[in-house]
Amino acid sequence: STVLGYTDIHMTPTFLLSLWALQKKRWLLFTLLYGVTCLIKWQPIIIAPVILLHILGIHRWRDWQSIDYKGIGFRVVFPALAGFLLVLFFFRWGVVYAFLNAIREPVFSGNALNLNWLVTHSVRYFHPEWYGGLKDGLATWFMTRDPRIVVVPKLLFCLSYLLSCWIYFRRPKSFANLLLFALLAYLSYFMFNTGVHENHLYLAIPLLALLTTINSRYLPIFATWALAANVNLYFFYGTNGRGVPFNRVVIFDIVLLLALMNLGFYLLLWKDTWQRESGNPGERTKTERG
Repeated sequence: STVLGYTDIHMTPTFLLSLWALQKKRWLLFTLLYGVTCLIKWQPIIIAPVILLHILGIHRWRDWQSIDYKGIGFRVVFPALAGFLLVLFFFRWGVVYAFLNAIREPVFSGNALNLNWLVTHSVRYFHPEWYGGLKDGLATWFMTRDPRIVVVPKLLFCLSYLLSCWIYFRRPKSFANLLLFALLAYLSYFMFNTGVHENHLYLAIPLLALLTTINSRYLPIFATWALAANVNLYFFYGTNGRGVPFNRVVIFDIVLLLALMNLGFYLLLWKDTWQRESGNPGERTKTERG
């Protein structure tokens, strides 16, 4: 991770500790650790709505009166707001501009092996007059806000993301379910949203690692996505940032097959989640039972 210049690994300690604090219902500690994590990398913000559903702890609208508004306000909302104001005091509006730049990035797919990379290759191949053609059979990323290209992926992202949140809302708020639906929501972002880069798949790995510790049946899924995350980096940058020491084009660019496989893994995970009759994807931990 660090050899290739990525900073994703740096957020791992605070991210894992924030999830531990969340499981233990130490809301204030969670808020502080999660806030630090988001200041290192923006991507953890993507699972914030799922975490909010977990904190609210309800699965029916009519249960809204049972929410501990006072506790959540004093231990989560107010500390988060105070932390934001403190950051704003030291960094002025720079942190706000950085966030806005991140969500408005015009890159369609930044070498992320997802649906949009398949579209990137297709656009380069079938419409070279738009952004240029393939180079020795390889596609390179481009920047665009053209509705003809970005609308469908954005809609797929929004629909799959909202579906993840909705199903989690209807299910028991166990820690295992939190990890599973945070994972599904985040993979929706990686698979369909624009502006995604190759290293953004990283956040799925600690989520799956924790889920595997709760239920070992997720070990093959963890291994699959961990391999996919590293393969994505390797096939674009090799081990030293200069690319792989061989030609990726064998009739076609082999990363297209890898992108299709990632989509297949994502759909299989959804199928497995949808078909499971139990609301809990794994055995409850001692903390959850107690």
